Amino acid sequence: MPSMKILPLFMFVTLAAQLAACENPAPTAAPIAKIAPCQIGEYSKADMSALKENGYAELTSAQINTLAVDMLACLGSPDPEMRDGIVFEEISALLRQERLDTETQIQMFTHLLDVLNGPEDADGFTKPFAALNMSEIVRADRVQAYLSPQQREDVVQATINYLTHITDYRGYDETRGWRHGIAHTADIVLQLSLNPNINEEQLAALRAAIATQISPPNGHSYIYGESERLARPLFYMAARGAFDQENWDVWLASLAGPAPYEKWAEVYTSEAGLAKLHNTKAFFNVLYISAQETKNENIKMLFPGARAALISMP
Repeated sequence: MPSMKILPLFMFVTLAAQLAACENPAPTAAPIAKIAPCQIGEYSKADMSALKENGYAELTSAQINTLAVDMLACLGSPDPEMRDGIVFEEISALLRQERLDTETQIQMFTHLLDVLNGPEDADGFTKPFAALNMSEIVRADRVQAYLSPQQREDVVQATINYLTHITDYRGYDETRGWRHGIAHTADIVLQLSLNPNINEEQLAALRAAIATQISPPNGHSYIYGESERLARPLFYMAARGAFDQENWDVWLASLAGPAPYEKWAEVYTSEAGLAKLHNTKAFFNVLYISAQETKNENIKMLFPGARAALISMP
């Protein structure tokens, strides 16, 4: 049986998962919503590309704000150039350039929150990209606070609910681009972890949600960097000093076991078992290398637990 070996990874290692088909929902699952036709106001895709190229030079501030809201109609577009290259990239750019007013940001927040709390769409693009765009919306609140405490609690709960219930693990498709729900939702957790207005109780709940997806219960193997994306928020929680050394040690130890297998030696008899080992080691390798290399003393608190976990695995 192979001995435990810590992979030679860089500080934020690109670790990943296997493309898996999304099963049809059970009869008791939430209803599937069809994607509405994608239309960004009066603008075609070519128009949007031109506006992106010239930085919206011909539009007024009011028109840019209206356009940003209109872009949300294409969250679930099956066209990756529209969904990712225009909608996400441009919403992110406008937010980071501080070109959207507070009213617009709150309107977008409310819409994205409704999507995260709503049904899945048939193609599986809308909710992952609602999550990715929400990560930028909550980043803006971190930079310049505009959300209320209740709105922050609402997005914390929506993020936890979505992350813990993801069963569609599809990552990248060469024709249709990214879905990547796990990674995109982890990005919301990262931004919330950096926000001083998110309290320790909320951080603990978000951390618990991450734990549910370190190794998917359906035996899926990550190959698209999901392990790294799930680990990243923990560095920022640790950097804040949200949890002490004993708390981190206990929490990390709770993730290092072979459950549902009785012992790690049993995982070699099934694909699901091997996926469990692969995903768990990938996650702890990210923590181990990053905590070992960092100069931040708070992040170093992750090192003992990560090291102990890796030593315990075959």
